[in-house]
Amino acid sequence: MWDRTVRDFDDYVATRAYVLNNPVADGLVEHVEDWPWAWAQELEA
Repeated sequence: MWDRTVRDFDDYVATRAYVLNNPVADGLVEHVEDWPWAWAQELEA
């Protein structure tokens, strides 16, 4: 099992960006907004 502690706001921002970008980095979609299970769509609202 892998886990980690988010230590501060900057770490939170970096971790969130990493999680959102995973489908893009893996080549599953071209844009984070195209991933149907991402909550990134809510960020644009």
